[in-house]
Amino acid sequence: MKVTKKTMALYVAEKTKVDFNSALEVVDGLLDMVKESVAEGNNVEIRGFGTLLAYQSNRTKVRNICKNEEMVIPSTKRIKFRASKDFINLCNK
Repeated sequence: MKVTKKTMALYVAEKTKVDFNSALEVVDGLLDMVKESVAEGNNVEIRGFGTLLAYQSNRTKVRNICKNEEMVIPSTKRIKFRASKDFINLCNK
């Protein structure tokens, strides 16, 4: 089953007994807050689920094999997801 924002909102609406539109606003607001926090460079930790880690990758020297010359790839912002132990144990069952 594919999980989308719509299915998340349906789940929240069913569990909390609120209408679908209100649940969709809650899901949208939560995802917007997570995106903004990670974009600012903050880590987002959700207990029992995992952590989104924002980090700066290192500048890397590589070789272009077609032209046989060195190139430099500049450092960029990256994101890692580290699952919590509870989430990993649930997936391994």
